[in-house]
Formats: sequence, structure tokens, C-alpha cells
Amino acid sequence: LVRLHTLPTSEAVTQRKILEAINVCLARRDVYKQQVLAVVLQRLVALDPIPLLFMRTAMQVLQMYPRITSFLMGLLASFVARGAFREPKLWHGFCMCCAMSQPHSFPVLLRLPRDKLLDFLREYPKLR
Repeated sequence: LVRLHTLPTSEAVTQRKILEAINVCLARRDVYKQQVLAVVLQRLVALDPIPLLFMRTAMQVLQMYPRITSFLMGLLASFVARGAFREPKLWHGFCMCCAMSQPHSFPVLLRLPRDKLLDFLREYPKLR
């Protein structure tokens, strides 16, 4: 699953095909249990650069296993510390993940630089 996130796209290996493969893996709950997915997410957030599909997978895992929320918030704090929010696609996914996991995400959001926190609050005014 980690390798799928790091595959380069090409004509033969499109992002759509990679997403389909990731979905197949995530559908195998007998193999990809919460503990396994926690390790996968931890490895993904440690990569440099963080794969663009990381946030999408994190949100899917959060929906599958809500008990992973506090662990994921720790990973998102690492995400913020590394400045990964500068990548627009990762930033968008980060915002969506924080919105879906609030109020648990509030301490993570407070770690953002002021301008990024204001961007988030403009995007999600109901969380003010």
C-alpha cells in the first residue's frame, strides 16, 4: 500500500488506476486492519515529499476506523511541523480531514501559521 502511493504516474499507470488499486487494498479489511493502516499512514507521512494521495487515504482510513482519530491527529501535527501544507493538493486534503475530525483536530489547527489558519477558517466558516 505504501508503494502504491509512491508510484510515478504514466500513460500505463494513471492516477485513476493507482486510486483503484488503493481502494482494492482498503476493501480488504481482513488484511488491512486498523493497526496495519496506522503503520502505512505513519510511513507515508514520513516520506519526503509526502505522497499527494496521503490525505485521501487518511480520510478513508478515518471513515473505516474512527478509533484511529487521535493517532491520525498526531500524524497531522507532524504534517504541519514539516510545512507540508504548502502543497495545494495536500493542503486541501488536510483541511477536509480536519473538518471531518473536529473537534479532535482543533489542537492540530492551532499549530498552523496564522495565515494558513485564517485560510482554513475562511474555507470552513462553520468551525469558527
